[in-house]
Amino acid sequence: MKLQLFSRAHASALVAWVLAATLCGGAIAQSTYRDKSLSDAPIMHFSDKDPAMNDAMRRAHASLSVFQKLMAEDPKGVALVKVALPVPSRGTVYKWMLLVDWNGGNPKGRFLQGSPTLGIKAGDAYAAKSAQIVDWTFLERPLDSGKIHGDFTTRVMLTRDPGALGPDYPKRHQPLPKP
Repeated sequence: MKLQLFSRAHASALVAWVLAATLCGGAIAQSTYRDKSLSDAPIMHFSDKDPAMNDAMRRAHASLSVFQKLMAEDPKGVALVKVALPVPSRGTVYKWMLLVDWNGGNPKGRFLQGSPTLGIKAGDAYAAKSAQIVDWTFLERPLDSGKIHGDFTTRVMLTRDPGALGPDYPKRHQPLPKP
């Protein structure tokens, strides 16, 4: 299955908009260590052994077919994936990407946040492997008030800081897919 989600020009504009609106990753980021690129955004830290977070990542990855179906049914929606990026001797950093293309199991996107540790900047292109995807979010339009599908790890984060993304954000969440 090949999904061409955005042209490069549209992707760049949307990355800027999503960053400005902090719909996802910009306002909350999961990391196993302090990432200086997000020093002015709230960061929640989770142990690699956190059962709720690990379950959320497992369920998100297992439901990628639901995500692909949502993208195919609503090409005007916005697709985001959170990818696991290993950092030697420091653990794993998780970064949200705007999904631009998905071909042959290899999602391609643009990072919503940078990371000096990883040598990436917001907007940098990245080709991930499907196995790196630990979460997905599908935003229906209008982006500031439409329904939100997926968003597994953000839901775990919001149980610990319910107001982190504003009072209306959790109300937009749709039921998670059944395992």
